[in-house]
Amino acid sequence: MSEPSKKTKGDLKALVDPRLVSALSHPLRVHVIDALGEAAASPSDLARDVGLSVNYVAYHVKELEKLGYIELVKTEPRRGTVEHYYRLKRRFLLDDSEWERLPKGIRRSFSADLFRLVIADVKEALAEGTFDARSGHLSRTRLHVDEQGWDELTTILEETMNRVIALQTECAERLEASGDQPIPTAVSIAGFETPPRSGPGSDQPSGA
Repeated sequence: MSEPSKKTKGDLKALVDPRLVSALSHPLRVHVIDALGEAAASPSDLARDVGLSVNYVAYHVKELEKLGYIELVKTEPRRGTVEHYYRLKRRFLLDDSEWERLPKGIRRSFSADLFRLVIADVKEALAEGTFDARSGHLSRTRLHVDEQGWDELTTILEETMNRVIALQTECAERLEASGDQPIPTAVSIAGFETPPRSGPGSDQPSGA
C-alpha cells in the first residue's frame, strides 16, 4: 500500500481533535468526566469510588487536566499531604458532524461506557429507594421514521439536552441564593437506530 500524500495526511490529522479521542478512549476517563460533572472531587475520592489505586486514577486525572477538560479548583492539607480537587471544565456536547468524525471504535466504546453509567445510576436509585420517590419521567418508545424524521428527532433530543443543561445553571444560581439543599438528579436521553425485528407484530411501533 502506498503512503498517503502529505496533503492527505494533513487532512486526516485535522479530521478529529486528538485530545477528544484521548479523553473518550478510556473508560476510567469517561467515569472521571461524569463524576466531576456532578461535583468536585479528588483522585482519592474517585479511586475509592471505582476501587482502583490512587496513583492510577491520579494519572488519568492529570491527563484530562492537560487535555483541558477538567480543572483544579482547590487544595486541602490531608494527613501530611495535599489533596487536589478537580471539577469538569467543559462538557462533552458533540454535534452530529463531530460525532461522525470520531473513529467507529471510539464511538462504540464511548456509547458503551455511557450506557454503563446510565445503568449504574438506575441501579443505585432503585437500591436506595429514590427512583420513584418523586414524580419523575420514565418512558420507552419504538417508532418508525424516515430520513427527515430521523433528523427532526435528533434535533428535538439535542434541544432537550441543551435545555436541561441551561436548567442546571439556573438551579445552581437559585440554590446558592436560597441555601436550600439540592435534589440529586440524573437525566439520560437516548435515541438510536435498532435492528429490524422479525416475527408477529414486528412492523408495529410500540411505546411503554
